Order: sequence, then C-alpha cells, then structure tokens
Amino acid sequence: MELSALLTLFMAALVLMIKPGPYMMALISLCSEGKWRSALSFWVGYAIVAMVLYYILLSSFTLLPQGFGLIFIFLKSAAAIIFIYMGMTSLSQNLSQYKEDAKALEKKADKGNVIKSLLAGGVLCLSNPYEIVWVLAVIPSLMQMTSFTFVDITLIFWVTILANIIIQSAYCIPLLMAHNFITPPLLKKIKLGSAIALILIGIYIFITIFTREDLTATNLISLPS
Repeated sequence: MELSALLTLFMAALVLMIKPGPYMMALISLCSEGKWRSALSFWVGYAIVAMVLYYILLSSFTLLPQGFGLIFIFLKSAAAIIFIYMGMTSLSQNLSQYKEDAKALEKKADKGNVIKSLLAGGVLCLSNPYEIVWVLAVIPSLMQMTSFTFVDITLIFWVTILANIIIQSAYCIPLLMAHNFITPPLLKKIKLGSAIALILIGIYIFITIFTREDLTATNLISLPS
C-alpha cells in the first residue's frame, strides 16, 4: 500500500464529507442546540458500525485472485457514477430538503439517552447505501487493490475517520461555541462547492477508465502489444 494512495483516499474522503447531507445536518442540528452528548454518541454509533462494515466488506476482496484487474473497470465506473450522481443530486436539492431529513434523524438521535443516540447513528450507517458503495467501489478503485490485509483495512479506516473528524469538527465545534455561527447562506455556498467537487472527482475517475495508466502501472491489466 502506497502513501500516495492513502493521501488520495484522504482527500476524496474530505470532499465527500464536506457535503452537508442528512447525517451531517443531524449533527449540525444537535450541536447548534448545544446537545454535544447526543451528537457525540450519535457519531460514535455511526463510526462503530462503519468500522465493522469496513472489515467485513473489504475482507471479502481476498476471494478475488491477484491480477484480476478487469474488475477495476467496473469499480471505477460505479465510483464515477456515484460521485457524479451525488454531486448532481446535491445541486438539485435545496436546503429545506436537507433540513427535513435532518429533523427526522435529530428526533431519533436526541432522546436524552446516550444509548438511543448511539443506536440511531449505527442504524443510519447501515441504511446508508453510499457508505457501502464507498467501501466496495470507491476505496478499492482509489487504492488499486483487491486484496486487503487486517493492517490495510485498519489504515484505510482510520484515514477515513481522520477526514471525518476534521470535517465534523470544523462544522460542530464552532456551533457548540456559537450556535448561529453557520448561517443558511454560508451553508448553501459550502453545499454548492462540495457538489461541484464531487462531480469533478467522478469525471476524473471516469477519465482514468480510458487511460488505464494506473492499472497498467500496477500490473493489474496489460495493454495488447
């Protein structure tokens, strides 16, 4: 596993997590009301279930033989489509839709009970199709690997979690200190910027399907002579 691949994964995770979807909006809503215990337990529940998914799903790639590079054509296609779709969806949705989704999540997360908040975060992770696609399609595509050891999965998970912590801290800590720090106009600009970035990532991944330089460089596929 190369450091450059981990850095690429880290940057992709940062961009993905900047997008203020229902999960992030729920945390923002909780923090804006100063409910840091509920927000923290909600995040921990999500992270625990995500960790389990990482180990289970990425371990399944060991069933594929080394050099089975053609699968990356499919993985890259899926990853590109998902990123572009998420970006386009974000551009078409307005903040009121996000707030409605976040409102429902907030009611589940904050019942004055840490355990309930923990479970709400875990259930959200399991019900989030993008989390599974991120693990099964985006991570193998960006890392250019089909076989993951325990150490590999651990590094990948913590790199993703680090990006998660950075973005969530940037959103939540200021809100806990000043509840009205992030205004709707600012959130709208953040949403627009992250949507465009997601689309650009999808286009980049799609272009690499045709160049195949990364796949040939790692001997995952060979070009006809």
